[in-house]
Amino acid sequence: MKLNRRSFLRGVGGTAVGLPFLNAMRTVARGGATGVPKRLVVFYSPNGFEMSGWPTSMSLGGTSLEPLAPFASDLIVTAGLDMQSAFADPNPNDGSHYNGWAHCLVADDSYPVPGDSAGRTGGNVSFDMLVADRIGRSTRFVSSLHGICSENNPLSWLGPNMPAIPDDDPQAVFSRLFSDLSVAPSELDRVRSRRQSILDFVSGSTERLACRLGAEDRVRLDAHLTAVRDVEARLGATASIGAACAAPGAPSEDGRDPSRYPDIGRAHMDLLAMGLACDLTRVGSIQWSHAADGKIPFWLGLSENHHDISHQTSDDARRSLIRINTWYAEQLAYFLGLLRGMPEGDGTVLDNTVVAWVSEGGPDGGHNRRDLRITLAGGSAVGLRTGQFLSFPGTAHNNLWVELINLLSPSTLAPVTTFGNAEVCTGGLPQIRA
Repeated sequence: MKLNRRSFLRGVGGTAVGLPFLNAMRTVARGGATGVPKRLVVFYSPNGFEMSGWPTSMSLGGTSLEPLAPFASDLIVTAGLDMQSAFADPNPNDGSHYNGWAHCLVADDSYPVPGDSAGRTGGNVSFDMLVADRIGRSTRFVSSLHGICSENNPLSWLGPNMPAIPDDDPQAVFSRLFSDLSVAPSELDRVRSRRQSILDFVSGSTERLACRLGAEDRVRLDAHLTAVRDVEARLGATASIGAACAAPGAPSEDGRDPSRYPDIGRAHMDLLAMGLACDLTRVGSIQWSHAADGKIPFWLGLSENHHDISHQTSDDARRSLIRINTWYAEQLAYFLGLLRGMPEGDGTVLDNTVVAWVSEGGPDGGHNRRDLRITLAGGSAVGLRTGQFLSFPGTAHNNLWVELINLLSPSTLAPVTTFGNAEVCTGGLPQIRA
């Protein structure tokens, strides 16, 4: 029997199987995590931070991070990191917020997105998507990116001019993540059995074919079968699902309604936390709006938009910014509380998840690329040395991404020595490790 490669791919129905043979083989090798998984979440808020409200030690009382005080032992608070890749960018896109936006997770030269009137830019792969490629291939979803009124503006990038668009609609996210968990157990078993039988049929046919192939073709076919099993595992894997996993209630929030901004954010955090606990994904993001956010924080009693306030120097503006920063700290505290409340292994989901709170710039409303304030949370079981304040004056921020990539990657993968713009990246930051 002659195997038709095109019908084989169409019969399996999975993108992973359609990858080039060697790429598929490498991808599966990256995903074989056992035991409690490692995870990464990027938590983004716009327009930088007001420095006079930022702590200079782990004493968080009276600062904009005071809502995180109950989690002090789970935090690494940083200062001093510079977005040096943005300074070296030959195409800085007029030095606006979007330059910092493009370099925040990518740390590489920015390029205009063709036909994009919003000014979005993207250089190379972002560090969170690189981590997703390394640790997310054995779950149903490689990543889950959640936007709160982000208006399709991407913070994460799959590659040059390849934005990873967050999903703004909590209802659509719920359907995507939890459709299988919301059906009756008997129906779920039937669906999985049908998927399994199709995959077994395809792989069985090709295994019988293998004895008639030459050595080189057998290697290629073996890689193809491995990719088929990767699809099988991602369709029905339940081995890592923890005790906290349960189908959540369907959200009522409409992601298109900016007047519900706080409630939409709460719905997305609930969904992502449960998605992590159910091991549906191991990499995610909570993206509050986007660079140069023009939304009015009406829920705080303010009447000017956040972006305009961030560029004012009056005492009133400073106090307003501290209130805004404090509110975002409250949202992060809520999310960390969800993860801490989910038992997993000998600890909690928070212990096994690194959460990185970022913005597109430092002081001065996000145009200043120096002295970024990045806060890490969780990850004590992953290897973070939490409960410390660290200052890295003049250090390229992509050094931190190097360390996190290596911390989260399987031991079977070679460590990375650089990320983003290699001319400014000088290695990792081992100070964050236990």
